[in-house]
Amino acid sequence: MSEAKKFSTSEFMKKFKINRNALRLYEDMGLFSKVSRSDSGYRQYSDRDVEDLNFILKAKEVGFTLNEIKELLVINRNDHFLTCGTISSEIKSKVEEIDHEVKLLTAKKRFLNTFLTACEEKDKSNICKVVENGFNKKSCC
Repeated sequence: MSEAKKFSTSEFMKKFKINRNALRLYEDMGLFSKVSRSDSGYRQYSDRDVEDLNFILKAKEVGFTLNEIKELLVINRNDHFLTCGTISSEIKSKVEEIDHEVKLLTAKKRFLNTFLTACEEKDKSNICKVVENGFNKKSCC
């Protein structure tokens, strides 16, 4: 039976294109199981750590926070599997959160476009008083 591949910190960082601070943060937060060490004390990352970091990075890409990712990893480690019900409820919650963020961003964009339109209707050489008067359409130029 062959021994599982172990990655040094530099190999691990290079493989995933992450920096040492991010890696330490993930460790400090408990996103990895206990990282093993070589006889000389250097960290050695396992195939399991590779799987976990793949999951962490993909979950971050789609909007999960590190704390949410930690919860999913803890569930997975304790129960040895994530059920479809568990993961689908987490995903549904994240989708609802993103829908809310989209509505907020759309409202902000609408406001800024209205403000921009008001500014563009004025003479471009006028002095804009937006800083003095805040984002009030009448304060522009």
